Amino acid sequence: MTTGAFVLMDTDGRIVTMIGGRDYDEDQYNITAQGGRQPGSAFKPFVYAAALERGLISPHGTVDNSAPYYYPLDETNQRPKAVGGGGPDGPVSVEEALRRSLNRAACRVMEAVGPANVVSMAKRTFGFESKLNPYHSLVLGTSEVRMLEMAEAYSVFQQNGTRVEPWAITSITGPNGQIIYRGQSRIHKNVMGKMTAENMDRLLRAVGVMGSGHRAGAIAANVRGKTGTTQENKDAWFCGYTDEFVGIMWLSNLEISNGRKVHKEMSDAAEGGKVSAPTWGKILKRIQELSGEEARRFKSSFEGEIINLIPEEPEEEEGVEEGLETGGGIIGTTGGETTEETTAGGDEGTGTGEQNEEEENNTAIEYIFVEVCADSEKPATFYCPERYTKRFAAGAQALEVCPLHGGH
Repeated sequence: MTTGAFVLMDTDGRIVTMIGGRDYDEDQYNITAQGGRQPGSAFKPFVYAAALERGLISPHGTVDNSAPYYYPLDETNQRPKAVGGGGPDGPVSVEEALRRSLNRAACRVMEAVGPANVVSMAKRTFGFESKLNPYHSLVLGTSEVRMLEMAEAYSVFQQNGTRVEPWAITSITGPNGQIIYRGQSRIHKNVMGKMTAENMDRLLRAVGVMGSGHRAGAIAANVRGKTGTTQENKDAWFCGYTDEFVGIMWLSNLEISNGRKVHKEMSDAAEGGKVSAPTWGKILKRIQELSGEEARRFKSSFEGEIINLIPEEPEEEEGVEEGLETGGGIIGTTGGETTEETTAGGDEGTGTGEQNEEEENNTAIEYIFVEVCADSEKPATFYCPERYTKRFAAGAQALEVCPLHGGH
């Protein structure tokens, strides 16, 4: 790595820190505001959010990570490219798909939503102004975006469905000492449903604590975010936020040859989760110490709560070349980065042991999902301060509501 950039803004959109490159004396080009780079898997949350907003997936459900996955045939009927990735060959929970950045799962989510719908939501909801190509590969971050756009977009998850624009100029004073311009926050309220934003916040919390971004969450407090690594490891990202700040970190290998800037391939170790996430974590930890942001308790993740949904078999479409998968509906979509990221915990916690036990008994267990109080683990009331969704076997759930909090 020879260059990098970082931008940090607070909850009002004020740019607290902006590092546009390695050395201003050497190069005045500000990559945070001027440059466009492919974000890799850091773009996936916007696709998952579009699917959640439309009810195409549930945070408690599964998506299909089966191999192989081929992009749908294009208008010229060219054979699509197969998508790689890791993880189990079959259904995985939505949380695991995003937490481990599984490519095949994400591609199926994109197929369910539709590239044109993702582009529309990316511009309307998340504020992107860069050209986003409405291709299925967009879920893997193949369109170039600016770092400031990513900061604005991630603010939607941080602020419960409200978007804030980054701004840097606080005021401009004229020659006579009169203030001729005063900066202010530009806030776009309720651009996303609050339930969708809350679910995405929990999913991104899982990424930052026990997923591809765990190296950031191990250092700083209250971390939620997503890693990104582009093909040949030319770009390594961590896009994330805490309760008080949104930070975007980008690292690359830049060489200047005959006056031309060329981004060269980095080593296999130069992935977003391995280099950008820990650097981001160190910066945010120091900023939290200076600002006084304290660690707080979070609701439990979705992992292990709901993993028993099995995707429907896709229906064959006429004219599709034999052997190609067509995606088939909404459940059964997953995505990951072009370069598979190393994640914490491996495949543990996916519930495969429970599923195998059910298969051996040749029985199908029905489950229901109940919002319970985090303290009593009984069905929550309006007055319970912290709640999460818990899975119960049908008929076995606790019927008594939480006795610890008032208002019964």
